[in-house]
Amino acid sequence: VAIHFFEKAWEHATNAISTADRGTAPIVNISSPKDSSYTNAPAIDISGGVGDAAPYTIGTVTLTLNNASAEVPLADGRFYHRVALAEGTNSISVSARDIYNNEGSASISVTLDTIPPNITVMGVTDGSYYNTSVSPQITVYDANQNSTLITLDGAPYQSGTIISADGTYLLEVSATDKAGNTVSFSPSAVDQSLRIQVNTALDFGTGVNRSVFNLVRIKVLFAVSEAALDYVGA
Repeated sequence: VAIHFFEKAWEHATNAISTADRGTAPIVNISSPKDSSYTNAPAIDISGGVGDAAPYTIGTVTLTLNNASAEVPLADGRFYHRVALAEGTNSISVSARDIYNNEGSASISVTLDTIPPNITVMGVTDGSYYNTSVSPQITVYDANQNSTLITLDGAPYQSGTIISADGTYLLEVSATDKAGNTVSFSPSAVDQSLRIQVNTALDFGTGVNRSVFNLVRIKVLFAVSEAALDYVGA
């Protein structure tokens, strides 16, 4: 009697699961990475899970990266797969199909950006002398630009602001994109800084009033890979 009761209960439960499974599609969730995210890593891990009324009937999922598909096994309803991204925006989708041919899917996009921002400084030239004020023009370009910091002697500096007062100045620029690539011009073992010296009290031996002249000594060292150049004062 007990066995017969158990068989009936099992049959009832199985029929209920089959009915539920027949009318519902699997639910696919991509937990990592996040949709519309950015990375500078050429290879990333795709992971997530599949929910279904009868999850034990689904053994694999189909992972598609930029129109190239691969079958990925499910383990306890979870999937994990490493993929190599292409530079730029990558489309990723994961689909699962149950025994009743119901299909569920999820899609995300991930942008691979391995190119750091480009910093350009114009309006001043390395080693030049000026008898007028200078106004460095800083341009930062990146397809996925996130943040830029420009300072003059440690204080925030607005590109194009006129520099005319006597003194020696240090201009520092750093930029970071959404993928985490960072580039900067700042004092280090390799000097990547822009140094500006202004002196209005120079005697050129011409008899001209010295207060008329502003002498600006510019030193621009851009190349990250080149050895630092020694600064020579005016």
